[in-house]
Amino acid sequence: MIAGDKASRVETDLGHGFVRLRVSEADRRQAKHDIRSVEGGLIELLRNSRDAGAKNIFVATARTISGLRSLTVIDDGSGVPADLTRVIFEPRVTSRLSGVTDDRWGVHGRGMALFAVTTVSEKAVLQATEVGLGASIRVEFDTAKVHEKKDQSTFPKVEREKTSAVTLRGVGNLPWVVSRFALDHREIDVYFGSPAEVARAMLVLGKKLSVGHLQLTPLWLRIAQGSGTLEIDRILLALLGEQLSERTVQRIMSGETRPAVNVRDLLDESLLSKQEKKVDIPRAAVNRGLSRRFSDEDLRAFAQAIGESFRHLAKKYFVRLDGTPEVLRSDSTLKVAINVIEDDEQQ
Repeated sequence: MIAGDKASRVETDLGHGFVRLRVSEADRRQAKHDIRSVEGGLIELLRNSRDAGAKNIFVATARTISGLRSLTVIDDGSGVPADLTRVIFEPRVTSRLSGVTDDRWGVHGRGMALFAVTTVSEKAVLQATEVGLGASIRVEFDTAKVHEKKDQSTFPKVEREKTSAVTLRGVGNLPWVVSRFALDHREIDVYFGSPAEVARAMLVLGKKLSVGHLQLTPLWLRIAQGSGTLEIDRILLALLGEQLSERTVQRIMSGETRPAVNVRDLLDESLLSKQEKKVDIPRAAVNRGLSRRFSDEDLRAFAQAIGESFRHLAKKYFVRLDGTPEVLRSDSTLKVAINVIEDDEQQ
């Protein structure tokens, strides 16, 4: 029951902490939600997850040949009660009765963000949700109607100013949006990639967290509890809203698919890399591109050899390889990435 000053701001008490604001209250908050691009839609979805108290946000995106851009945002926030799942996309519906959030993109909390997303998208669906365990929202945009940047694969360049502030240089694409959001909210881990890459990231992280010991498992962690291709495919379909091929699911499970990147870690790595390069710029310039001399076939064989050698060390520490080692190339550097997980058979 809402009483006093708060009651004067509410048109309908929807229960579970959700309300529909009066028009006058919504107007008073003066949030601008005129979404003019796909990137603008992603901003609203990220802010929505943040305001729901999410600590992990996964952004899966893909574009079809016909120009349909999908964005699926999965989080471990407060979720939506079952009897309210049909109204959260309606105007002035919000769980933020006490106030709004004012960030670099304006005011948020008027109950208009998700409604605004529906007005410019071809489809906006609450894929899955449970109270306290998160939500998954999938939105599809027709890029012939809603503009997006042409380059959606390049992450922004990151620079640290003398004041220690971090500046992003880029074209304002989807990677730029998630990068800016991740830097502004370092308490949240944001992962970005294709649906398959996001699925792999959820699986890898889930294994590290030993989800079998959790009483209440957030939606995104449930992929790590799945056993077999069919069950994991079912979980992914519920979360992502799209059917992945059996071969793709097998590649996700075997580690042939790279996991989505943790955006903040990627940017921090980039800053560290730039600091290292400043120490020896002439040498880097002379040797630039040497790593490209190695053929893909030779590097795959090299990775397999490393994997075989590592197994002896892994056995000593009761861990095992998760997939095949990756050899990453950057100018004059070859880096080997080895993912390890607990070896349950040795426990």
